Amino acid sequence: MTNVVSGVDESRFTGDIHYVPAVGGNPNFTTHWSVGLDAITLGGKPSPAVKAGDPAVLDTGATIIVAPRATVAEFYKGIPGAELNFLAQLMTGNDIYNVPCNTTFDVEVKIGGQSWPIDNSDLFFVHAGEDVPGGCFGAIAGADINFWLLGDTFLKNVYTVYSYEPKQIGFAKLKE
Repeated sequence: MTNVVSGVDESRFTGDIHYVPAVGGNPNFTTHWSVGLDAITLGGKPSPAVKAGDPAVLDTGATIIVAPRATVAEFYKGIPGAELNFLAQLMTGNDIYNVPCNTTFDVEVKIGGQSWPIDNSDLFFVHAGEDVPGGCFGAIAGADINFWLLGDTFLKNVYTVYSYEPKQIGFAKLKE
């Protein structure tokens, strides 16, 4: 990962940068880079668990995606073989789901009218081993929060630009 301060590295992306206003849908987000979600799709269908305008914090310090517990439970209902890992929940306090390692997720995050796909290999964050039902952990976890936290699972799939004036965030397709 490369950071460019006060500029844009055009060698890292293709097409246009699509800017959206940085929003503070919650007074606690005034120091965070956050946007309003349009949708998150699974298999090309918008997840009913995501409402247009739901706030999402972009967090380069987070490895996974975290969202409200009920939202994540609804999301995993659309993935055959996914089940809550009660031991991981007990150890972390978050709802971590087991998913079959051969699952092919088709997940996209839609922001500002543009869809940004997440590579299937990024949707697993730990191989749990053959003795654990499900085999892999999903990289989307549930917690007692009222927003989405988009960590590296999402961010490593897009080129992002953070602008202070005007306060906005730009997204572009990474070069392969």
